[in-house]
Amino acid sequence: VDRITFGETMKNFYMWVRKGFGHFGAFLVLGIFATMTYYMLFAKTTKGKLIGFAVCLFAGFAVAGITEILQLPLFTAGRTSSFSDVMLDFKGYCCSSLVIYAIIFIIHFAKMMSKRKAKG
Repeated sequence: VDRITFGETMKNFYMWVRKGFGHFGAFLVLGIFATMTYYMLFAKTTKGKLIGFAVCLFAGFAVAGITEILQLPLFTAGRTSSFSDVMLDFKGYCCSSLVIYAIIFIIHFAKMMSKRKAKG
């Protein structure tokens, strides 16, 4: 078994921080605000809520792709873009979007059940 040096450990830690907080975390926060924005924009009907969710996911993937395109060597020196980073960004975005929509669904379901119970 090869020994793991302190330098390799620090390199792995820096990679974890950069990918976990820089990519996933930033898009997790973006997903929270974007999902609430799209929900408020499209929430008038049930069909609108579904369309808003689809538009929200498409916009998240588009923003993740655009941020990686801007890292091409054509635009920035010493940086590279990768599809795995796009997917990592999109995963962060989707996590927050799905959690928010799950909370909205639970609240909507609870309100619906209380209305049914009140009617008898």
